[in-house]
Amino acid sequence: MPRRVRQSQIINNFFTFATIVIVSIVLTLYSRYLTPDEKNETTKFVKPDCFSVDSEIRVNNKEYISKLYKALNKGFYKLETNYVKSIKTKSYIQEYISLNDFDSYFIDAIKSPPLKDPKKYITIKNELIEYEKPNKNFAGVNTSFRINGKEVFGVFTNFVYFDTIKLNEIIKCTIRTLKTNEK
Repeated sequence: MPRRVRQSQIINNFFTFATIVIVSIVLTLYSRYLTPDEKNETTKFVKPDCFSVDSEIRVNNKEYISKLYKALNKGFYKLETNYVKSIKTKSYIQEYISLNDFDSYFIDAIKSPPLKDPKKYITIKNELIEYEKPNKNFAGVNTSFRINGKEVFGVFTNFVYFDTIKLNEIIKCTIRTLKTNEK
């Protein structure tokens, strides 16, 4: 008497086979199309030696660095500089440097004056930050290069004591960093 295969066993085997096929298709599609690109990980940013240990560089979009540098050299930029004064103690930062002097350091480092009323431009936002007196550092400078309001590149540096020569060197180093990495 031949043994007959049960109908439920045939259905169970069919659904097991279908599940294995679906899982293998999903894994193949995921590994091929949804994994992150490895070419973004291979791009490196070169940090020059002119920055001190107290300097922090922020690069949010390396692809725009070359466009940023070219636009700066053509004069398509605007400078926005302001003070962030200490609140609890008397502020002295205005006595050390004026906003116009600070802007002139950038214009000298870029070697191209800004155009008057360009339609498209890069915003260079500078903040001269004065710390409260118990802090070991006297001041800090935060520079942000922005395209359409989004930061592309930024530098933050602390100063133990305020020195305009050191400030000028930091600004030149910032522009040199853009030039080095614009390729």
